[in-house]
Amino acid sequence: QNEAVVIENGSSRLLGGRADFAGAYDTSDPAEPGFRFHYDLQTLDFGQAFEVLNSFAALAPIGKFLQGSFSSDLILEGTLGKDFYPVLSSIDAKGFLATANAQLAQIGPLQKIGQALDVRELSAGNVNISSVQTWFEVEDGKVEVKPFDLTVAGIPMNIKGSHGIDAAMDY
Repeated sequence: QNEAVVIENGSSRLLGGRADFAGAYDTSDPAEPGFRFHYDLQTLDFGQAFEVLNSFAALAPIGKFLQGSFSSDLILEGTLGKDFYPVLSSIDAKGFLATANAQLAQIGPLQKIGQALDVRELSAGNVNISSVQTWFEVEDGKVEVKPFDLTVAGIPMNIKGSHGIDAAMDY
């Protein structure tokens, strides 16, 4: 209706978990079609999400190093290209991410930090990140991760930062 496709009370089992969603694709401005969705994601597999969801891989490149599952509640909006794929630099989102049974695996920079500081858990390249909960925002293709606490090898850490689809990173 009115050049928009509206989905209400959508639900699906996918990527090892469940997604409830609602939103719309709006083509009332053919030069700049847009979308807006609300997602409630429950226990999705990091590896599957990274391989299947192109925008997840582009906005969260660390996903290729994550094992386990996550849940998220987010609102996502932006414009669509001629191929109806989201224009990544236009994406705005706000959400919450919680991990379960998750770990970072084989991240070279963490291994080097672990070796330099003589922290076995980091130098082994596997860091348990189960039960991490954080808010995040995406604006104009830049992801900002709000502060969250993590303890590795008895060392308390407060992590926050940002990265962009252009590979710029500040954590």
